[in-house]
Amino acid sequence: MRQPIDSIGTYVPTTSTLFLRNSNSPGLADYAYGYGAPGYGLQPVSGDWDANGTDTIGLYDKTTGNFFLRNSNSAGNADLTFQFGVGGVSIVPVTGDWDGNGTDTVGLFDNSQAVYFLRNSNSGGNADLTIFFGAAGAVPITGDFDGNGTDTIAIYVPGSAVFFLRNSNTPGNADVTVNYGGLNLTPMMGDWDGQ
Repeated sequence: MRQPIDSIGTYVPTTSTLFLRNSNSPGLADYAYGYGAPGYGLQPVSGDWDANGTDTIGLYDKTTGNFFLRNSNSAGNADLTFQFGVGGVSIVPVTGDWDGNGTDTVGLFDNSQAVYFLRNSNSGGNADLTIFFGAAGAVPITGDFDGNGTDTIAIYVPGSAVFFLRNSNTPGNADVTVNYGGLNLTPMMGDWDGQ
């Protein structure tokens, strides 16, 4: 059975336009469309919100704490709109399958306190998991670092170019520490080889 392979895309905030590619190669976008309010400062997120095997897009409004998630890669209204948290300049949205049920859900990382707030459903309410991990000023990243079907938390410290990966959504020390890249780069996570 072929493993799912993540591929690339870009988001232009001034026009609120997404350009998504189905392969990790140069070429024209396979999907190009507008979604959300242009120039409003919304942040793009992606995930498989309905567990159908396809990642789709969403937007997060850090001024209100609202998520706007769409179940298809096309223009239109949000399929899911809800508030999670209260927003704020130090809040960074994250997504992942925190409980291994096949559905990606949302989370937040409060950069000022180094705490993750993860939700197991795409709806408003309290966090299902609250996890202190990392240090203020770190960049949050998430992924399935051990291949067990559950996404977990991590951080990247730009000033030292070190990744700190955790294999469970619990507080504690990093399970894997990797120095990679150069100082002050932007971290990325993905299944680049489909294995």
